[in-house]
Amino acid sequence: MEVIARAVHPDDRESARPVGIASGVPQEGDYRIRTTDGAVRWVHSESAHQLGDDGGVVAIVGFVQDTTDSRAAQDALLLAKQNLERSNEDLEQFAYVASHDLQEPLRMVSSYVELLRQRYQGQLDADADDFIGFVLEGTERMRQLLEDLLEYSRVDSRGTSPEPVDSSAALSGALANLGPRIRSSNAEVIAGELPMVMADGSQLTRVFQNLVGNALKFRKPGEDPRIEVSAIRVEAMWQFCVKDNGIGIDPKDFEHVFEILRRMHSRQDYEGTGIGLSICRRILQRLGGSIWVESSDDEGTTVCFTLPAT
Repeated sequence: MEVIARAVHPDDRESARPVGIASGVPQEGDYRIRTTDGAVRWVHSESAHQLGDDGGVVAIVGFVQDTTDSRAAQDALLLAKQNLERSNEDLEQFAYVASHDLQEPLRMVSSYVELLRQRYQGQLDADADDFIGFVLEGTERMRQLLEDLLEYSRVDSRGTSPEPVDSSAALSGALANLGPRIRSSNAEVIAGELPMVMADGSQLTRVFQNLVGNALKFRKPGEDPRIEVSAIRVEAMWQFCVKDNGIGIDPKDFEHVFEILRRMHSRQDYEGTGIGLSICRRILQRLGGSIWVESSDDEGTTVCFTLPAT
């Protein structure tokens, strides 16, 4: 025992000293030792003292495990995690400042060009009217893009801690927000019984709104949209699926649709910035879930996602 005690690093001898030997209480601890070549290593030890009839220690059973490498790996992982969190915070702050500060000059450009159109439309040539229209269209697209980037950057900072949420209420909120679009497209939305999940209520509403909104946007020409929302229990998670009868997605694009600003169709054919599904994925990852696509060209799209059960 004395040899072992001398091997313990001087700064750790007090914390590594056994206590409660007389009671036979098991001992465990982490401390540093010096090896015979002078190197310092971290070890984890566990031991139990077996007492005899007279109360004395008759045997010690235990082990000592070298944990130097695993501690170094944990420290490196913690440092990388801290650096990543700091980098994400900086990126979110940059995205917020850039999006927020760019909105004001954009509003000014849009306002003055709109004044030009009101005052001089029809007084100049046709090209001038077209050019003014292009500028207004471009500033509106930029405004929407900045708003979407701002929302994307706020997913983590503006989100609340997961709590029990009624997913049917979140879907109802999304459908209420989409009410005019649902009515104008003569869409049918069918929802089965939906469960309670661990989520952020407002962000779950945003997920449903994006997915149902996409189903309305990418509908087949000449065919009324039909959208089905369902949920099934898969072990500790609930799996939701939003299925439509729209134009579908090519399987080679399944992963690309979740990339930020990635568009699968031209702006002339379908409006939008291409950030909606990126926001959905970021929200679900923050809440401990995942999202994926099941589809084929011209046979509709099914987007599924998971959330922890309550």
